[in-house]
Amino acid sequence: MAGLPPPPPPQFGVPGYQRHFWEPGCTAYLKIIQLNNDINQNGLATAQSRLERPVTNMWKSICLFYFRQITNIPNGPVWAVDAESLRGSANNQAEHIPDIVVLKLWERVGPPGLPGQLPQVDSRDYLWVECKKDAEDSAAGWKNVIHEATTRLKAAHVNNNGTRNIYLIIAIGTKCMCFVFDPLNQYVGPRLHIASDKGGVIWQMDPMIKLPWTGARYVSAAPATVGRILWEKAYKLDTHSLDANGWLKRGPEMGMIEGFLHVIRTMPNLPGINPAHFN
Repeated sequence: MAGLPPPPPPQFGVPGYQRHFWEPGCTAYLKIIQLNNDINQNGLATAQSRLERPVTNMWKSICLFYFRQITNIPNGPVWAVDAESLRGSANNQAEHIPDIVVLKLWERVGPPGLPGQLPQVDSRDYLWVECKKDAEDSAAGWKNVIHEATTRLKAAHVNNNGTRNIYLIIAIGTKCMCFVFDPLNQYVGPRLHIASDKGGVIWQMDPMIKLPWTGARYVSAAPATVGRILWEKAYKLDTHSLDANGWLKRGPEMGMIEGFLHVIRTMPNLPGINPAHFN
C-alpha cells in the first residue's frame, strides 16, 4: 500500500504576501547570511561582530522591503527608512541618533507661498530599530539597550511638539524583540523586567514600554515571573537552519516579525507630527 504524501510545508508570514524578506532573491536574505556567518564562524573575535553597522544595514534592508518609497496619491504620505537620523533637541540635534527610523513624509497642504518658495514637508516617526552588536546578547546587554532606546524616545517624542507613541524593535546581532513605546497609555499591570543572569538583581523597564501583542514568546506569563523578559527567547533571523521535519526552524519567528511590520505599514495614519528640526 502506498504511503500518504508528505504534508505541505508550513506557510510562514502574512497570508497573501508573495515574497518574504528571508527568501532567496532579497537583499535582506543575503544580509542575514552574512551576519550569521560572521557570528557562527568567528564568534566575538572578529571586527564585524564587534560593530553595530552590519546589524543596522541588515535591518535597513528588511525595512526597505516592506516600506515602499513611492505613492500614487497626490500629496499623500510616503515611507522613508532613514539611518542615523537626528532626534535631539533643536539646540543639539545630534544628541540622540537612533539607528533606523521608519517614518512617513508628506507635503503640507496650505495656501500658496511666495513665488519661488519651496513647499513645507511634515513627517511622523512610526518605527525605531535600535541595533547593537552580537556581543550585547546577555541579560545586562538587553537591559542596557532597552533603557537607552527608552531615554532617546522620551527625549524625541514626549512633550516635544506633542507626545507620540512609536513602535520599537530592539535588535542585537541577528536576534530581536518587538515593543511599543506608548507614553499616552502607560502599562498598568506588572511591569516588564529583566533578571540579571548573575542572580539577585531585577531591572525594571519603564511603564512606557509595552508589548505589541499578548503571548510574545520572549516575555514570561508564569504567575511567579509574569512580565519577565526572557532574553534567551528573542526572535532570531536565520535563513538556513532546519527543524526535524526539514522545515525552516526560525520561520515562525521571522513570520511574527513580518506581521509586526505589516501592521505598522497598513495602519491608519497616527496622530501628531515630528518637530520641524527632525531630519
